[in-house]
Amino acid sequence: MTALSRDKWRPSVGLVIFTVLASVAALPLFGLFFFRLYDNQLIHQTQAELIAQSRVLVAVFARRGADPPQFRDRSRRRNSTASAP
Repeated sequence: MTALSRDKWRPSVGLVIFTVLASVAALPLFGLFFFRLYDNQLIHQTQAELIAQSRVLVAVFARRGADPPQFRDRSRRRNSTASAP
């Protein structure tokens, strides 16, 4: 062997195994953090799209001169029928 190859540092097998296991153990934590941020962004984007779609529908109804449909609260109807004898 040459003098250059003798002085070269190499990690031990234990250090390599520990690094690999620590990296694999940290992946779920990074995944949870990433998906929490992604989920928040996805929710905000979906809300913005629904608001934009409702504005388009209101504009279409206003252009036709019709009142937008009034939706009934179905939760009240379910509760009232469930409590009826």
